[in-house]
Amino acid sequence: MKTEVVSFFDENTSTLSHLVFSHRSRFAVLIDPVMDFDLSTFATGRHSVDRILKFCQEKNLSLTYILETHAHADHLSGSQLIQAFYPQAKIGIGREISKVQSYFAEIFGLGPEFPRDGSQFDTLYSDAMEIDVGDFAIRTLYTPGHTQACYTLQIGDALFTGDLIFAPDLGTGRCDFPGGDAATLFRSVSTKIFTRPDDTKIYVGHDYPLKRSLREHVTVGEQKISNLRLNAHTSEAEFVKFRKERDQQLPPPKLILPSLLINIAAGRLPPKQSNGKSYLSLPLNSLLR
Repeated sequence: MKTEVVSFFDENTSTLSHLVFSHRSRFAVLIDPVMDFDLSTFATGRHSVDRILKFCQEKNLSLTYILETHAHADHLSGSQLIQAFYPQAKIGIGREISKVQSYFAEIFGLGPEFPRDGSQFDTLYSDAMEIDVGDFAIRTLYTPGHTQACYTLQIGDALFTGDLIFAPDLGTGRCDFPGGDAATLFRSVSTKIFTRPDDTKIYVGHDYPLKRSLREHVTVGEQKISNLRLNAHTSEAEFVKFRKERDQQLPPPKLILPSLLINIAAGRLPPKQSNGKSYLSLPLNSLLR
């Protein structure tokens, strides 16, 4: 069944959100939406979300799923803003989110009232599941390494890899987050991505177009030939050595704490207090290496 992919780039976080829809049924799936967040003013916004909603309205689309490739550490999820407009759309993530929740619930000092079983999400997927969207389907591929809860989503002959692997000149996602592991990422790419036909499209989760045009997608063949850090000729030992040395030099993402506080709760802001405002409770000295 013919589907179309339209990608939306959020310049503030360099994030790509991907909307996949059927021309016949008008059913649609949205992957990795962004809620705007200004760290200098602590203001949330919906510019990124509204662009997507406007497109869906203009195309008369019916959104059925809002899917996260993982719990992002560099942007706040816009899933709740999208679901408020499309209440029938289910928010989904991999079932290993429970491990991420357990770790960060302790970091944030969340009490026993915060579930650690992924129940904040409407649907949890495991490896090799098929999610029916009427006249097309989503196949889930467990691809950990960047985090322990990362999934690649396959729709037709397209792969949506989140932060697993980027455009060839950028390499791969980092592996130093809790539960991340360079050897695991190497095996995820080698067994789940590079085994696909060379013309398979990979829709990436981020791009950083400083000296070239934006690349929303690349092919498996391009990655195998020319990915800067992980191609068909890279050994596991070489990749692990590079990734460990490189990741030690990287600062934490600027939005890591507010992002994870919100994203492990399926994009929900903290409950409003008696004055009608939500508050971020962020731990001090929690990201020291």
